[in-house]
Amino acid sequence: MKSQLVPLRSETTSMKFIACCVFVAQTSSSVLADVYPYTYSGCDNATYYSSLTGPQFYDRPSLHSLTQTNHRSIIPYTSTAADCWDALMDLDAVNATHIHLIYRDVSIPKEPYGQTDTWNREHVFPKSHGVGYSGPDYTDLHSLKPADWSVNSARSNRFFSSCGITESIDGCVIPASAEADPSTSRDVQTFMPPTNARGDVARAVLYMALRYDGDAFNEEDLTVTDCPEDNPSQTEMAFLSQLLQWHMDDPPSEEEIQRNQNICTHYQGNRNPFVDMPHLVSYYYGQPRTPLGDGLGYDCSTPNPPGPPMPEFPSTLAPTSTPPHEATTGGTCQGLTAGDVMITGFRSDSPDTVVMVAMTNLPPGAVLYMTDNAWTGTNFRSNEGTVKMVVPEDGIAEGSIFGYGDVSLPLSYTWSSVGGYIALATVADTIIIYCLDDDPVLGTPTVPYHLSALSYASSGWLPANPSDPDSFGTGSSALPDMLPSSAVVTLSHRDNYRYEGPRSGHSRSSLMDNYLSNSLFWFGSDSTSFDVIAMQTSFTLDSGTTTTPSPTGTPTTSPTPSPTTPDLGTCKGLLAGDIMIAGFNSDNPDTVGLVALQDIPTGVELYLTDAAWTGSEFTTGEGKQKLVFSENGLATGTVFGFGGTDANLPMSSSWVSASSSSFLLSASSDNIFLYCIDSDGTSPRFLSALTYSTSAWVVTGSISASESHLPSTLPSNTVITLPHKDNYIYSGPRTGTQSQLLQSLSDTNYWTGKNSVRLAVPSTSFEVLVSN
Repeated sequence: MKSQLVPLRSETTSMKFIACCVFVAQTSSSVLADVYPYTYSGCDNATYYSSLTGPQFYDRPSLHSLTQTNHRSIIPYTSTAADCWDALMDLDAVNATHIHLIYRDVSIPKEPYGQTDTWNREHVFPKSHGVGYSGPDYTDLHSLKPADWSVNSARSNRFFSSCGITESIDGCVIPASAEADPSTSRDVQTFMPPTNARGDVARAVLYMALRYDGDAFNEEDLTVTDCPEDNPSQTEMAFLSQLLQWHMDDPPSEEEIQRNQNICTHYQGNRNPFVDMPHLVSYYYGQPRTPLGDGLGYDCSTPNPPGPPMPEFPSTLAPTSTPPHEATTGGTCQGLTAGDVMITGFRSDSPDTVVMVAMTNLPPGAVLYMTDNAWTGTNFRSNEGTVKMVVPEDGIAEGSIFGYGDVSLPLSYTWSSVGGYIALATVADTIIIYCLDDDPVLGTPTVPYHLSALSYASSGWLPANPSDPDSFGTGSSALPDMLPSSAVVTLSHRDNYRYEGPRSGHSRSSLMDNYLSNSLFWFGSDSTSFDVIAMQTSFTLDSGTTTTPSPTGTPTTSPTPSPTTPDLGTCKGLLAGDIMIAGFNSDNPDTVGLVALQDIPTGVELYLTDAAWTGSEFTTGEGKQKLVFSENGLATGTVFGFGGTDANLPMSSSWVSASSSSFLLSASSDNIFLYCIDSDGTSPRFLSALTYSTSAWVVTGSISASESHLPSTLPSNTVITLPHKDNYIYSGPRTGTQSQLLQSLSDTNYWTGKNSVRLAVPSTSFEVLVSN
């Protein structure tokens, strides 16, 4: 229950949100929760940062914009529903009953709280220095931590620093209070946290200075400095050089990394990039200054010493849009370079199969290696399989499909074992293709030269860790840091996948940059009957320039299949986000408004259902409606819908039932899925999803009535997660690129909801602009 300092929630409400699946410390203990207030997809590193090119990681406006636009929900500070108390009891849990306090470095019972002898909520970036008492910065969980009440009072709103830097050492109090950790200290102006919390504090403050630029409503321009004004600005925090040093001395721990992940996935939708990529800190903020001594602080007449120069791409994440490493003529590579062989499909359900395409003419005698062993950062582990093939004397022509494991694939019989055989794990695994370069000293071909890589692990690619190779399980791997993003495919987990994007009409660079490496053009299935060979036709590479897709990866040209584009079943080329939900009424009569963000070709069969998704199939007992576009398709930007009584929506009465049950939205809570059927005739290709369930999307475990899992193939900007109201309409921008409109449509701030009052879905068309 809530303490007496805040309104008590009812017994029913208090059970709807407690805590969930937080893994803390190295004991891997977990705290199980009923339901999170939000669940956001696209929070794995590779997906979250996929919109940034390499240089944009080092461009402050780009990284600020990503951090701001993905901040998709604002958790209430104190509420009878899920609030910041609940979030901290989850994020900083030690176990089911105890919570860790930042400045005491101890754990105490979670409840009671908010009392002078318990714990309260600490704003690492203080309210009095710019955060205030409203706006997203006030409840930003990246800067909120549980703290002992009395120790938090000792910290007050002091700047962060060790004693003797800005004040005489004579005024230093160690520890900062009787209850504080022994490694803390304070003087008149500053406070120093415990040793193992200093990096966490530094990255929280630096995040706040990046996230908040004062460019949005109710947000201030937060800054961090070594020389705060004599009358401190209401938006200044200090001392930068101390924070930079602490960041280096105390790198992100497993607990901090997991906390960052959980804030994104289950609370706010955004990440602290300085936890994900610690090396960015010195690029953005420089190196620590040397104190003047005698408590005189720092000389701010010149900038902080600069950090290292910008690398070609971030070393801790999948690189983005960097040129491939230079070709080598030595070893077994015979002049091959990154991207010359790309993966176009795989099966981890037996029989294991990997399909590849030659993106250049592969020379005879070149030796290709393929492994599901983990790359540690310097070498491969040897606990899984590695196979090799020698390119035949006729070579392999550019655009040719070949592969491993299925006898119907060309050259599948030519692979031989180097150490075990490929045995892809259904739960998660990686595939890396490489050749061997000559060792510069020995002159023998022993150095792996990476050509392409694919991951279908839920965790994505892990940071390199050559000093502890056992940290990589059989389903995880570091990404070879010399591979450009165009040669890397990072997929959410499915047992089996195949590429279903364009195979002609584009140059090699366009196909690799915009399609083969873009997860939106891959279709995955957990079905053991999945046909990975289907549609695996050869590629025809164009040497000319071609249309580049929008940032979401959806082509800006009409998706109508050409003679050389595979027919995607009843979808006819439609992809996630090409049709979005724009409104609904669950108060009778039921209505669902939709908008086409791409041309809908003739022959598309569209399905609408309020059935729940279990993770592998729909539940029975709820309705499914079908709409066939039999004449002329539908133009981009057209609003249409379902619901025979809403005559203002085109095609509203053209739907037919495709199930024995009726499509009846529950006024108490429900979800809506829009999909078509893939070419295998059974698998749904999800286009968009919406929930107005009080429990949002269920992450793990069973589902009850009006609940559903979220399909993992849906990008976050195609998913609308609304708090409960009976009826909703989208009321945001109707002009923009597809990427911009998807961002707005998935933003809850642009939706208007009512209970017991039906809302007319506006039929005004959208204007979908072509991305430059």
